[in-house]
This record gives sequence, C-alpha cells and structure tokens, in this order.
Amino acid sequence: MMRYYLGKDIYFCHQESKLIFDKDNESVDVSLDHLESSIMIYFISHAGEIISKNSLMDIWNSQYVMEHSLTRVISTLRKKLHDTSKPSLFIKTIPRTGYQYIGLAEIIEIQPQKNEFEDKPETTELSDKPEVSVTESVQDKPETSKSSDQTEVNVTKSIKIKNILIGTGLGAILLISTTLFLYEEDEVKNRSYTPVFEIIDTETLKEQPAVSLNGEVVVYAAREMKGHWFIKLKNLVNSKKWIHRKDNYHLSSPLWLNNEEIIYIQWNANHCSIRKININQDESIQDGHLISNCNASNVSLALAVLDENTILYSASESLSVPMQLISIDINTGAKRHLHNYVNKGHGVYRIYVSPNKKNIAMLSTDDWYNTDISIFEIGKFDNSIWHENINLPLFSVALDDEKIVYKNLKGGFSVAYYNESSQVEQTVPLVFTKPVYSPTYASDGFVFTEGDKWVHQIIIELLSSGDKEVLTDFHNSVVKNPILINDTSILYYSNQTGINQIWRYDLDTKNQEQISNFEHAYFIEGIAADEISGRVAISTNEGIILTKLENNKLIEHRNVIKGIHPSFWDGKLIFSRLNGDINEVFQYDITNDETKLLISNGAYKTVGVGKNLYYSKYHIAVIWKYHENMPDQLIFDEQQAIPLEAWNIKKNILYIGNSNTEKILKVDLDTRKTENISMGSCSSINIISENVCLSTEGKPSINRLLKYTFDN
Repeated sequence: MMRYYLGKDIYFCHQESKLIFDKDNESVDVSLDHLESSIMIYFISHAGEIISKNSLMDIWNSQYVMEHSLTRVISTLRKKLHDTSKPSLFIKTIPRTGYQYIGLAEIIEIQPQKNEFEDKPETTELSDKPEVSVTESVQDKPETSKSSDQTEVNVTKSIKIKNILIGTGLGAILLISTTLFLYEEDEVKNRSYTPVFEIIDTETLKEQPAVSLNGEVVVYAAREMKGHWFIKLKNLVNSKKWIHRKDNYHLSSPLWLNNEEIIYIQWNANHCSIRKININQDESIQDGHLISNCNASNVSLALAVLDENTILYSASESLSVPMQLISIDINTGAKRHLHNYVNKGHGVYRIYVSPNKKNIAMLSTDDWYNTDISIFEIGKFDNSIWHENINLPLFSVALDDEKIVYKNLKGGFSVAYYNESSQVEQTVPLVFTKPVYSPTYASDGFVFTEGDKWVHQIIIELLSSGDKEVLTDFHNSVVKNPILINDTSILYYSNQTGINQIWRYDLDTKNQEQISNFEHAYFIEGIAADEISGRVAISTNEGIILTKLENNKLIEHRNVIKGIHPSFWDGKLIFSRLNGDINEVFQYDITNDETKLLISNGAYKTVGVGKNLYYSKYHIAVIWKYHENMPDQLIFDEQQAIPLEAWNIKKNILYIGNSNTEKILKVDLDTRKTENISMGSCSSINIISENVCLSTEGKPSINRLLKYTFDN
C-alpha cells in the first residue's frame, strides 16, 4: 500500500480514501468521499500545475457540472486539510482560471512484514521510457520507525509527481502510483454518464419545449434576437425542421394533441386565441385553425391537453384572480368550467396533465417570488395528493404518471414520486455550469433549456460624452446590481454558476471571482457595502443577508431582518419595510444587534453620505435630509415624476433621473446650480464619480435545449 506525504505531518491514502494526521506520535484519520479522493489524486498527479476548473469538473459523474459544486468540494477538502488560512498551504486559487496544488507529493511505500511463503509479485517493464528528472529532498521528511510488531515504512525518495520517474526500484514504485491514477481516471471516464443530449438550434431563443408522444419530434416557442415568438419543430430522428409564425403575433405554449397535431396560443395586445396546426399538412402550417378565443387583456399561457378532443385552460394568470379551470371542446370550442375557487388560489399560471390523463399539476403564486406546486386527481380539486412550495419563480414542471420533476433551490432538478406515501425528494443526478429552466415531460425523461435568454454586461459610462467601457462579457447568464467599493472592486450578482451568487471584479487586474457560496437560490434585489467595516448587505426575497468582506470572500452570513433597500450610514445598516399602508425606515446596529425605527413618514429609499442621511418617499418626487433632533430638511422639490429609486448623491451633487426625457438632472447641493446630462444606460443612477455611472446593459443570447433520459 502507498501513501503520499503532503507536508505538515499529513498523509493521503488514495486506496482507503482518507487523510492521516500523524503528529506527536498520534495518528488521526479523516475520511474523504469518493469525489474528494478523486480530486485529491488529480491534484497530486498534477502538482505545481495550474489546473482549469473544467478539468476538475470532468471528474464528476455527469456531463454538466455547476462551478459552485466544484467550489463546495474544494472548500470541504480545504477544511479537511486544515488549509483555511491565508496564504494557502495546499490548494491555491488561481483567479478566473482554476486551482494549483502547492503542497508536497512524496510517495511513501508501506511494506507489510515479509512472509517467506508469499508468492513473489510479477514484474512489469516499461517500454518507450521518456526522459525523466528525479528530485531528492530531505526537508520536512517524516520520521519513521521500525519494529517487529509494526508495519515497516520505507521512504524511498521525495518525488514530484509532475515528473515521470523511471529507474530500477523507484520506477516500479511510480509505476504502481501511475497505474493507480490511470485506473482512477479510467474509472471516472468509463462510468455511464447520465444520458443527456443537445437538441441543436443555434439560431433562436427557446422556451416551453414539448416532445411528441412517439418521442420523435420536439416543438418549442422560439424567437430570434428581436421580433415575435413563433413555433419551431425539429425531428430528433432525421433533423427535419418546421417553422410556424404569424406576423405581428406571439405564438406560445405549443402542445401535442397527437403525433401530428399541435395546439398553441396566438396573442398580442388586442388578441388572444387558442389554435391548432397539423405538421403534415403544409396549408395548415400557414395559418392555425381557430379553437377558441381567450382574454386578450390578461393573456394566460396555462394550457394542457386532457385528451385528443379536449384541452384545459386556466383563465387566472393574474395574482388577484382565483383559480378558473376551463375545459374546451376542440371540435366545437364549447367551454365548461371544471372548478372554481371563490376565495382560494392565486394566479394559477401553468397547468400540466399526466400522460395517463389521471392527474394535473398546477403552478400558482401570491407574490411571484415563490411557486406553489399542487397535484390533483382530475375532477377532485378539493384536496391535493401532493404539494410543495418552492422559493423560486417556476414556469414549468415535468409531470408523468408517477413522478414530477422541477427546478430546486440549488439550481438543479429534483424529482418526487408523488404517489408514494414517503414522497421523498431526490436530486436528478445532474449539476450544471449555467442556469436551467423549463423541465417538460418526455416519454423516457424530460427536456429542458440551459442558459438565460438575456445576458448583461457591466459597463462604466461617461454620461457627458456617452463613452462606455465594457467590463464583463458573459454568455447565457444574468449580471445585475453592480456597486463600486474602495475604488478598486465591483461587487455584483450573477447566476453564471447556476444560482445567484455574489461576484467581485478587480478593476486593476481585470479578474473576477465568485465570493459567496450560497447553498440555495435567492432572488437578489440589491447590494450595499460599508467600506469602513467591510460589511455587505444583500437584499433578497427572503430578507436582508448581512455578510462581511474579508480577504475577498464573503464570510459571517446571517439573516438580519425582513426588509428592502439596504444602505449603510454612520456604520449602521439602514433599510426600509412596509408597515400597513406606510413605508418606514429602520436602523440596525451591528455591534449590539439592536433594531430601531428611524423614519416613519413613508420614507422609502435611503442614501448615506458621510454623516448625512438622505431619503425619498414612495410616489413623491421630493428628497429630504434626515435630522435626528430637528425637522428633516427638504433638499429637492421639483414638481415632476421621477422613478422611485432613480436618484443618488455623490460628493454633494444630487443626480435625479427622468426616464421620460432620458435626462439626468444634476443639482449642486452647495450652490444649487443645476445641469441636465444624458441618462444613457444609467437607468439606476448608480453614480461612482462625477458624471460617471456604473450600470449594466442587456442583450439577447442563445440558450440551449437539452434532453435528459432516466436510467432504466
């Protein structure tokens, strides 16, 4: 058996997947799981090399791995190695690139007490031996002892694994090591990967996919970089494609009636109808057959097929409308209300019927930040047979006769067998490098999309001239809410590793890295930072998370309180919260963990500048300066409508945006001199210095369409 000496009295035994801490004549074992052990042997076998994240993610038993999954494993491995201080002892992070193993990698052969009756091992010779380099070392070499009752430890030589060692005796030792590592790599490569394949379409944005009953054709709503949504079909067997579009109309929610006919919703601002096409009749592709009209003022995309002659439609897209489930006869267009809730249900905006037509899944919400998934037996809508609430906005599930698949809080997919009494949620064995959406039933699995349809770039814009500098350029992911701290770094949130995390961009090195490690998804609404204390407040759908930026990582995560619009003033956290019909501003003192009411007159957004605190009220185009022991001072009152949050103060200059005129009004608070400049892309008025705005710009991006097949 062999071990690797890593330094600091730590050994790694690959065969037994464990670390051994040998100090003061006491040995302590720390177990590694299979993935941690595989990554550890990969590090050792590439000691000193800079290893890309993609190379490490190849070790997973999946073709699609999210970067934050790798980050979590590396973090756990560091903790088990006691490598959490700075600078790193074993695993060094290389910003924007990957990692580098910087510890020792000395091979130690553990030889059991020799038995004269043992068969001699067969020897293996190496052919075509490359030129090699052998490095001997006596530094930090562990002490060894021998006794008749103990295993004999023979430290052969200190070897850097990145060199290939050959030679009499030592070559055999490295051959064993290399064979074990190659076996590990082969073991990883030869595992049966989860069967996922891409449905190629690099021309359009994609959503709402559905696979035909025979599994041969996929249909989905498609859109080019601009224009209306249309219907696109692709044969998965022969790659034949169809397109059905209608000028000046969106075509959405395509579903299969049978293997030849598709229903869909055709709509614009003045029209809504449910229609049918036959993909084998060219004339039908030109214009769909009208089945029924729907509400154009409140278009619902909740459509499902009950049978070949009947469809289901939910006319309750609005949050304020109770559930209205309607069946529609395809041949006559006749409507029948299957069930109405008088005082229950909030915006049943999607419905899905199981293949055996016995169950129906409904998605509803009361605030668009969470999703209520309920499964009923068709015709028995008083009590659900399965229910789950997810703190995510979901727009599809994959429902079959036994199980339901939906996006989970970790950015992947979960599957629940809703007919079983245990109803235990399982994770679909897939992890991803990009956000995923739209799981939809297929006969042997489900189809889904990967990547966002819109992406954002962080830009710095000089408002006086309109000149811009693009700082980041991501594909298929969202980048939002950038803020500048200490004039050297930009913090922002992005879902480029599957779920929203906080990232940091270094203006000097141009490097960017993920600095948070949230375990589940948050809808992030804003970020605020206190440069003096290093505190960072993150406004989410679940409240404000207070963290601290230390060594370019966010630490000490803790939920503070339900509230929005965090800012910092005089070392304290300021935030607002709705109390009945009026908004109030609170102050949270971090040092004594106390919260107190600060402003109760409807104050909404706050901006702290040095010792001064400024605020605006909801729907009122005026701005005040707060005073603790005297009436607040009105500093701006121009009778014009301004966006609720479109103002900022920088170096005693007030910037107020007007989206109607696309201008920013500058007000010098000392001289009261005013000036109008172009708003450009600076809609949030995030001013970082005079006339300079930090902002984001969005652009369309092509997402991917994938299919997952369950293992049989």
